[in-house]
Amino acid sequence: MRYEIDASELNAGESNRITMTEVLYQADVSGNPVGRPIASHEDKDSTAQTVIVAPTLGIGTTAGFDKTEGPKLKNLAVDDVNPQTIFDTIRLDNFQDDQTEYVAFAELVEYGTNNVIARGSQEFKGIDGDYFVDVLIELSADFIKNVEPNVSNAFTVLEYVYKKSDLPGGVVTSTKPVQSVTPIATHIDPYSAEQTVGLVRQADNAVLGTTATAGGNKTITAGETATITDVVKYKGLIPNTWYKLTAELMDKSDLSKPVQTKTVIFQATEADGEQSVTFDEVTAQVGHDYVVFETLSISATNANNELVKNSAGNPATEYVVGYHRDAADAGQTVTVEAPGAFPVTISKVDIAGNELPGANIQIRQGDKVVEEWESTTTARVISLPEGDYVFHEVAAPNGYVAVTDINFHVDAKGQVSVDGVAQGATLKVTDEASNITTTATDKADGDKVLPSTGGIIVDEVAFTGLTVGEKYIVSGKLMLKDDSATGAETGITAWGSFIAAEANPKVKLEFVVPGTFAGEELVVFERAWDANGNLENASGTQPQDFTQGEGTAPTPPSDAKVITHEDINSASQTVSVMPTLTPGTQEITISKVDIAGAEVEGASITVTGPNGFKEAWTSTSTPHVLTLEPGEYVFHEVSAPKGLVEVSDIVFVVNTDGTVVATKYNNNPIVDGDLANIVDSNGAKLTITDKPAVEISKINIAGDELVGAQITVSGPNGFEETWTSTSTPHLIKLAEGDYVFHEIAAPTGYLAVTDIKFHVDARGQVTLTDVNGNTVTAEGHKLIVTDQAEAGLQTPSPSATPSPSPIETPSPKPAPSAAQTPSPSPTLSPSPTLSPSPTPSPSANPESPKLATSAVDKLDKDKVVEPSGTVIDTVDYSGLTVNKTYTIVGELMDKNTGLGTGIKQSKTFTTTTANGSIDLEFTIPAGHEGQILVAFETLLEGSVTLADSGIKDGVTEKPSLASHRDINDFKQTVYVSQKFGTTAELSEGNTVVDTIKYVGLPVGTQVVFLGTLVDENGKEVAKAATSVVAPAEARVTFTLSDAQLETYAGQKLVVFEEGYVVVPTKTPGSETLQVQDENGNRVDLNVIKIGEHKDLKSVPQTVVIPTTSVVPATTPSTPPLSSVTEVPGSSIDGNWWIAIPVLIGAGLLSSAGSSDVHVSSDKPNMAPVPTPSPTPTTAVGAPTTSAPAMPTPAVSGVANAAPQQDKPENKVVGIAKGKNKSGVLANTGASVLGIALIAAITLLLGAALVKRRKES
Repeated sequence: MRYEIDASELNAGESNRITMTEVLYQADVSGNPVGRPIASHEDKDSTAQTVIVAPTLGIGTTAGFDKTEGPKLKNLAVDDVNPQTIFDTIRLDNFQDDQTEYVAFAELVEYGTNNVIARGSQEFKGIDGDYFVDVLIELSADFIKNVEPNVSNAFTVLEYVYKKSDLPGGVVTSTKPVQSVTPIATHIDPYSAEQTVGLVRQADNAVLGTTATAGGNKTITAGETATITDVVKYKGLIPNTWYKLTAELMDKSDLSKPVQTKTVIFQATEADGEQSVTFDEVTAQVGHDYVVFETLSISATNANNELVKNSAGNPATEYVVGYHRDAADAGQTVTVEAPGAFPVTISKVDIAGNELPGANIQIRQGDKVVEEWESTTTARVISLPEGDYVFHEVAAPNGYVAVTDINFHVDAKGQVSVDGVAQGATLKVTDEASNITTTATDKADGDKVLPSTGGIIVDEVAFTGLTVGEKYIVSGKLMLKDDSATGAETGITAWGSFIAAEANPKVKLEFVVPGTFAGEELVVFERAWDANGNLENASGTQPQDFTQGEGTAPTPPSDAKVITHEDINSASQTVSVMPTLTPGTQEITISKVDIAGAEVEGASITVTGPNGFKEAWTSTSTPHVLTLEPGEYVFHEVSAPKGLVEVSDIVFVVNTDGTVVATKYNNNPIVDGDLANIVDSNGAKLTITDKPAVEISKINIAGDELVGAQITVSGPNGFEETWTSTSTPHLIKLAEGDYVFHEIAAPTGYLAVTDIKFHVDARGQVTLTDVNGNTVTAEGHKLIVTDQAEAGLQTPSPSATPSPSPIETPSPKPAPSAAQTPSPSPTLSPSPTLSPSPTPSPSANPESPKLATSAVDKLDKDKVVEPSGTVIDTVDYSGLTVNKTYTIVGELMDKNTGLGTGIKQSKTFTTTTANGSIDLEFTIPAGHEGQILVAFETLLEGSVTLADSGIKDGVTEKPSLASHRDINDFKQTVYVSQKFGTTAELSEGNTVVDTIKYVGLPVGTQVVFLGTLVDENGKEVAKAATSVVAPAEARVTFTLSDAQLETYAGQKLVVFEEGYVVVPTKTPGSETLQVQDENGNRVDLNVIKIGEHKDLKSVPQTVVIPTTSVVPATTPSTPPLSSVTEVPGSSIDGNWWIAIPVLIGAGLLSSAGSSDVHVSSDKPNMAPVPTPSPTPTTAVGAPTTSAPAMPTPAVSGVANAAPQQDKPENKVVGIAKGKNKSGVLANTGASVLGIALIAAITLLLGAALVKRRKES
C-alpha cells in the first residue's frame, strides 16, 4: 500500500513519526469489506510499522579536498605517506532558530554502499536564514596505504544533523551518529555526485617542486605592479603524455579564492622537467603576500584542444596526479614589503636544530599583532620595517614547552638583534621538550578500568626540573577517544595548585566520571605552568601540599611557561569504562601473567563458548575484560610470547552470580587448590600463568657457549626436538614431565656427554634426575651442560668452530651421527702431540628410530573417506637395524574426544634397509559418520600380535621404540563423510531459513555450508552460505526479491546443501573456497567436503512460496511441510529406467569436476568511477582441536543470486575445484568414466531396440 504525505504541514526541525496500522477483510465483488476482520497488525509501538518523515528543513551538501569557494577539488592523487582531509560543507536552508546548539555528523562510505570508512562531527549554534557548517573527515595514512593504487576510488559523504539536547546526556561522546535519536535533517544518498569524491593513490606520484619570484626576487615593494613567475619542476611523469598544469595566485590574507588562475597544457618529453607560469600586472599591497598553488593533472586534450586517447584507444580521463598547495611554503611565496621593510626569517626548532611544526606564533609590536602563523617544517619569512618587536609563542607543539616572550630589534639594514646580540637576518627560537609524565587509574582499585556506572579517575602527574619554592598550577581535562586524531571534549575538568618542595614532585588530580560513558575510553590531557604571581599568595616560599581547586581552572597568563601532555593515544593517560551489561551477562576479567605475576604482553588468546561465542585477542600490559553469558567456556592460548610456554586448554564456568571457576586443565578435572600456579579463579577474575621456556646452554669448561653440538631432547607422548647449538642458549617449550638430553655429536675437539635425565615441573623449573657422570647444572628454568675437551687438546674458542645451519624445529628425519658427518677442524694452539683428525666420541649413541606418517582414503588418496571405506596409513620409519623384525601397531582416534575408536591394525615386518615405509589399512565400520579420525602409530620390537600389544586409546602396554601420536597432526588425519539433517522454513514472507544439523565434529572445528535454492525442476534460484564453529547449529538464509516471489508464487522450492571443513593446507581432494571476511577482504580457505544433501523429493528441505504475502489471522490445523525434520538417508523408487539419466548425469558431473565453478553476484558499473579490482588474498592459518587458528570469515553475508538492482553488490563466494576423482582426457576436461558410461548405455539401448524390432 502506498500513502502520500504532505510534508509542508509538518514542523521543521522536529521529529515527525508516523505509525501505520493494517486490517485485512474479505471483500465482495465490489471491493467492499465483508464481515469481521481475518487478520490485523495494529501495534502503535511497532518500529517495523513506523516511519520518520524528513522535516521541511532543507539540506544541501558538497564534499571535496579543499575549502576554496566551497569544496571543489573533487578528485585527488595522493601518496601513501601523508594523511588527507575531506571538507564537507552542509547547507541548511530556512533555518529558524536563535542560539540552540546542534551537532552535524558526517560519515565517509564507499560509493554506493553503507561501508563506513571514516567519520567527523561539528557542533554549531543555529541562526535565522540559511546556514553553512563545515565538517572535517580525516583520512589516515594507514587507510590510504590500503587503497588500490592507480585506480580512481570513489567515496561518498552521508550527513546527519541533531539537536544536541536530543543526544544522550546532551553531550557529544563520539563522531558516530546516534541511531536511537531522530535527526532533524539528513542527506544520506550514497550515490550523490555532490557528496562524492575520488581518490587515486599513485604508485609513482608526480613530484612537484616550485619557486615563485617577481623579476627574480622573492619580495616586491608595496604600491608596485609586478610580474610573478612560477617555475614548476616535476619528476616521475609519463613521457609523451599530455598534462594540464593549473596555477593559482593566492592572496595569503584571503585564501578563499585565487587572484589569478593560469593553465598550461604540455606534453612531457621526459619523466623529469619543468614548466613556467606567468602572472601579469600583480598590484602589491602591504599585508597581502602572495603564494602560488599548483595542480598537475592528466589532460583530456592536447595543446590544440583536441581530444587525447589513452593506450587502449579510449578518450583519456582527466585526474589529478600531483599538487603543491602549501600556504606556508617559502618557495611558493612572494612577500610584499612596506617601503623600507626587510625580509626576516623566523625559525622554530627543537634542541637538535630541526624545524618544529605545530607551534602557534605571533609577532607583536605594542598591542598590534603584525604576523601570526603556525610553524611548519620550513622557516617562515616575513617582512618587517625597522623597529622593536616581540616574539610570542601562543602554544607549543605537543610534547614541548612554550618559550616566554622574546624581545628583538630590526635595524635599518634588516639585521636582527636580541638583547644587543646580533642574529643576522634570522631569529631562531628553540623549544625544549616538556618535562611531565602522567598515569591515570581507577581510584577504587588502582587498575585502568572504571565500572560502567562511573567512578573517580586519579591522574598522577610527575614533574622534573621545577623551581623549589615556586608556585605552580596544573590543569587537566578528560577527552573521549573516538575516530578523530584529537578526541572529543567531555566537559570533565580538574585543577589544583602547589608550591614545589622539591625539583621533581608528584601531584594527583581527581576527575569525577558519571555513568554516561559506559563502553568508552577516556584520556587525560594535562597542562601546567608557573603561577608567576598571578594568584593570591602565589609568591610564597614555603612548601605547600597540592590542593585541588574548585570550579573552572584558571587560564595561564600570556607570558607563562606552559608544559603540556596531550596525547590521545597515550596508554598511561587512558582509562576504559566497562560497557553496560545486557541482562544475563557478566563481566569476566582474564589476566595473563608470568611466574612473577606481571602481565604478559603478546600472547595470542581465544575464548570459545555457548551459542558459537568466540573472542580472540592479544594480551597487553592490562587484563582483558569479557562480557559473557553464564555457561562453560574454553580458554585456548594459540601462541605464547617468546621465551614462554603456552598453557594447555582450560575449561572454565561463568556462574549466574558473576563468579568464574576453572574446572578442567588439559581435559583433566581441577581439584580445589590444584594447579593454582597455572590457573587461579578469584571472584570474577581468572588469572592464567605462562611458565618460562626451558633454556638449554651447551658450554665448555670456560663457560663459553659451544657452537656445533647436535642435540636431541625427548620426552612424554613421543615428544622430540633436535637442533644444533649456536653461540646463544636454545629455548625449548616443554610440558610438565621427564625428559632425556641426548648429544648426538659433540663439536670437533670435544667429547659428547652421555644421556642426562631431567624433570620439568608445572612452573617450568628444571631439576636433575640422573646426571650420568656428566658436568651439568640446573638453575631455575635453565639446564647447563658442559662438554669436556678431548685429551691433549686445549679448549678451542667457540668462534673458531664453524657453525652449521641451526635446526630450530623438530626434524622428521634423523640427524646424522658423528661418524657420518665430518666435523670442521678447530683452530688450536700449536702442540706437537695433536692428531690431525680427531676421532668421534665413543660415547656417542647410535641413531634412534623415528616414525613419520600420512593417512589418506584408499579409494582416491584424498583425506575424505566414505562410511565403510578404508584408510591407508603410510608409516615412514628411519634409524632401524637392518635384518631385524619389528611390528607397527596403530589405532584411529576420535579427534572430538581424544579417545580411541577401537579401529586397530598392526603389521610385522623384517627390515632390509634402515629407512623405509609400510602401509596399515583401517576399515571404517558403521557409526563413525562425520567424525574426524587421527591415526596413532607405535613401533615395537619383534613380532607382536595386535592383542598382545595391548593398544588402547593409541598407547600400547608393551615398551615402544618410537611412536607418532599427535591429535593435531593434519597428515595423520582423515574425515568421514556424512549426510546432514536439514529443515527449511519460510520466514517473514521472503526469507528461506535452512537449519542444518551435523554430527561428529570436534569443538572448535570451522565448518562452511553452501546452500542452493532450486525450483521443482532443479533449476537454481539463489545461492547462500554460512560458516560456523562446531558444535554450533548452522543456518543458511536466502532472501528472495519481489520479482522472485512473484515468479515462484504457489511453487515449491527445495534447498540443497554441501558441507566443508576448513583444513590448514592444500592436500589431494581439498578445494579452495573464496569468501569475504568482516572487512570485505577476500579470503581463500582450504576445505574438504564432508557431505551433502541434495534431494528434490525431500519434504523437510521443501518450502512453498505463498500466493500472497499477507499472513492470515488463524493458523491452519495441518502443519506446514517445512516443519518436518528429515532423518539423514536417501531413497530411490523401483523404476530402473531412472538410472539412465542419473548415470549420464554422473558422467557429465565427472567431466565438470576439472573446471572452476564460481558463485557470485555481478557488481553493476558504478558511475562516476570504475569498480576497483578484487582485494588481495589473505592467508589463513590452521585450526586446532579447541579453537581454530584462522579467523572465522563472515560467509553468512554472501549475496543471493538476485540482488536489488538499485544497489550494487560487492560480495563473491566461489569454489575453485581442486580435486578430480575420475580419469580426464588430456587438455579437454572430458571425463573418461562419463564417456564410457554414455557409450555403454547407448549400446544397451541400441541392443534393446534391435531385439524388439526382430521380435515384432
